[in-house]
Amino acid sequence: MECRVRTYLGRYLSGQKDHTVNVTGLRPSQVRILACPFLSYRVPRRVLRKRLMDLAEREKLVEAYITLEKAEKDSPAYEANFWAFSKVVDLVLDEPEEAWLLILEILGRDQHPRIYEGLAAGPLEDLLGKHGPDFIERVEIQAKKDSQFADLLGGVWKSTMRDDIWVRVQKVRGKSW
Repeated sequence: MECRVRTYLGRYLSGQKDHTVNVTGLRPSQVRILACPFLSYRVPRRVLRKRLMDLAEREKLVEAYITLEKAEKDSPAYEANFWAFSKVVDLVLDEPEEAWLLILEILGRDQHPRIYEGLAAGPLEDLLGKHGPDFIERVEIQAKKDSQFADLLGGVWKSTMRDDIWVRVQKVRGKSW
């Protein structure tokens, strides 16, 4: 069975577009699909009811986070963009779906070593520690089809992650660094 879905995901898709997605075994009323070329998973309707960050807001946050991670500590650029760190921490805690999309957006935008370090030891590690059961399947899928993401997982430590989640991360991650 196929159904049409509407997507709203910034630079990956220009504006609103309808796409046909295979939802074999599901009625369109049961699950809405978040269709995106770099992700292949289903997002339950209850998750989509929450307001996702608007695209301009996300763009500003992505740029500020990248600038922060590349800046020298205590520099004017670091100080001016530190709000982005606080916002990302809040997203991981309160809006993990948005945090997940943000991690992927930042990784897709800039592969600077400081970005890798910041994402791995920060939002991604925290996301898996706090919401691991909800995200591990997506992490596995993303790591298998995106070597950059698998490499990013190499910088994630167990920290507060459940043992079963950590085992699954270790299976799909790149070389530990």
